Amino acid sequence: MRVIVAKSAGFCWGVKRAVAKARRLRAEQVGPVHTDGPLIHNKQLLAQLAQEGVRSTARPGRLRHGVLLIRAHGITPARRAQLKRLRLPVYDATCGDVARIQGLIRRHAAQGCSTVIFGDKGHAEVTGLLGFAAGRGHVVSQPAEVARLPALTKVCLVSQSTQFPDSYAKVAAAIRRRFPGAIVFETICPATRNRQA
Repeated sequence: MRVIVAKSAGFCWGVKRAVAKARRLRAEQVGPVHTDGPLIHNKQLLAQLAQEGVRSTARPGRLRHGVLLIRAHGITPARRAQLKRLRLPVYDATCGDVARIQGLIRRHAAQGCSTVIFGDKGHAEVTGLLGFAAGRGHVVSQPAEVARLPALTKVCLVSQSTQFPDSYAKVAAAIRRRFPGAIVFETICPATRNRQA
């Protein structure tokens, strides 16, 4: 029997980068590396990292030594400011694809746009993205929810980076019908697209 492993199998570049950064910090630091919430979504690797001295914390304000690493999913600007006020050095492992979405939202929010995010309510990435929307962010998880959005004038649409492209296309079509002139950005990460294809 031959087993063929897809080239897209394994962790995406954003996860690899976050894990490598955590391990590099641990190798360079005398104290432990703490992550602001789970660094990634993989229990086995998180357990392995914990054995290596990289541990998730829900209460970074209680930490007294080591360094703090922002998770791959990103955080809100308010959370970043809060972490920067702590006594620990803060490093960033936000995925570059997520950081790009954050920038798009921030730029268009500054121009008065309301942002609609296609994603999972409560997911760490989506929570972080909402923080860049200047209080004008909305989350939908399916096309039917577009009809329940309030009346909006200027609209931009983004997707959580790990959503299904076909589902996003349906939400984008619903947004364009309800809000003609809406700006729709392609924000599903290439690794997700390749794996799903």
